[in-house]
Amino acid sequence: MEEKKSQLRVLELYSGIGGMHFALQKLNIDFKVVLAVDINPLANQIYNENFGKIAKHYDISTLTKEQLDALRCDLWTLSPSCQPYTRLGKQQGHADPRAAAFLHVLEILPTCSYKPKFIFIENVFGFETSWTAEKCREVLKASGYVFHEVLLSPFQIGIPNSRLRWYGLARLKRDEIENSWNPKLSFPDKAETIRPINNYLDKEVNMEKHSVPVDILQKYGHQLDIVKPSDTHSCCFTRGYTHLVQGSGSVLQMSDHEDIKKAFLENRYDLCLRYFTVREIARIMGFPEEFTWQASGASDKAMYRLLGNSINIHVVSALQKELLMN
Repeated sequence: MEEKKSQLRVLELYSGIGGMHFALQKLNIDFKVVLAVDINPLANQIYNENFGKIAKHYDISTLTKEQLDALRCDLWTLSPSCQPYTRLGKQQGHADPRAAAFLHVLEILPTCSYKPKFIFIENVFGFETSWTAEKCREVLKASGYVFHEVLLSPFQIGIPNSRLRWYGLARLKRDEIENSWNPKLSFPDKAETIRPINNYLDKEVNMEKHSVPVDILQKYGHQLDIVKPSDTHSCCFTRGYTHLVQGSGSVLQMSDHEDIKKAFLENRYDLCLRYFTVREIARIMGFPEEFTWQASGASDKAMYRLLGNSINIHVVSALQKELLMN
């Protein structure tokens, strides 16, 4: 069957476990991911478990102009390695070897004969002040793109989670209409209505498996960010969730104590603290119920890492709508 001429051809670079793909599905547009590329074999396996054999293990820093031109993709999505720019890393920026692949893409984009009409980029808060970000702006504008950027967190659009990220949206200037493109990227500091955490929780959870260990409570309990099912906030879930304590994500109080601080001081064990399950975090990040990873054999620890490296689909889909449909 022939592809429709209007079908959007998509190239996913740093495709991970398929967050960008799921975000596009939420828009109900006609698209085809021609190729998804990631250097993580397990992430590729999970991507293909959900979408078929699209994702390939490949070093992005070796992509050539000829390969990109041959794909003839209308949209490129990129979520480059955040480690060079994250507050918990060494903050080496463009000098970090993990930044090389994205810089390579920026180097060959201007030489491409078939430039994508749309480019969508995601990275951590702090990236926007980096040398790499400035280089990105320069290359996109010099290559004929109208470029907009925004910092956005899920709680700004009604999701009970803090995950501030930088997003770059670029449209190729093809006429005066494109040149005047002005997407709606103004969001409230906090959404007027935020869904409580209990909307994202499993009905049944193995407490023995997910309880916060006693030694963690004893040594590091005061560093935990504790939330209740009725709360409308939670901390960013990172790739270090469950094996790092501070700044890696919230834990859930299953007892009915109203005053968490008082109860913690009296007897922290009575709070019945547990970690969020993989599925619960996936829901908060916007992954649909049909998202699956079980066939890959990925452990919970591996899934926490992969989700921590992924994107919030709710946020990305809202921004992709402004990029593609505004």
